[in-house]
Amino acid sequence: MVVRINDYPHCVPFSIDGETIDLKTVYPSRRFRYLIEGEREMADNEFEYIDDKEKELIESIEATPVEDLKPASPDYKKKMHRAALEHVRSQQTKMNIRISRTDLEKIKERAAREGLKYQSLVKSVLHKYITGQLTESDKRAG
Repeated sequence: MVVRINDYPHCVPFSIDGETIDLKTVYPSRRFRYLIEGEREMADNEFEYIDDKEKELIESIEATPVEDLKPASPDYKKKMHRAALEHVRSQQTKMNIRISRTDLEKIKERAAREGLKYQSLVKSVLHKYITGQLTESDKRAG
C-alpha cells in the first residue's frame, strides 16, 4: 500500500491473514515517487536496495501493468482504513494536562482558524517543539 505523508509517497508493507491485516513499518520511497508521479525514469544504478526482499517487491510492482490495477472495493478500503487506524492508535498514548480556561479558549480559537481540532493543534505544536521544528524566540524589545 502506498500513502502520501507530507506530500511524499511512503510504502506501507502489509500482510493479510484471513480477517487480520498486519501493517509493517512505513518508509519513504523514491521508487514509488518516480513510479507514481512519472517525474523521470530512474536508472537501476541510482538506487541501492535495502535487501533482496525490497528489490523483489519493487520489481514486482514495476512489472505490473497499470491497466491491470483495479480500484479497491469499498469493503476492502474500509478494512484497510480500520487496520491503519488501529495501528496508529497502538503507537500513541493519552496525556492529561491542566490548563487555564483562557489559554484553552485561545487554543480553540486558533485551531478553528487553522481548520483543526484543538487537540490536533496542541499535538502538532508539541511535536514540532520537541523535534526542533519550532523554537522559542524572545519577542521583548531589546
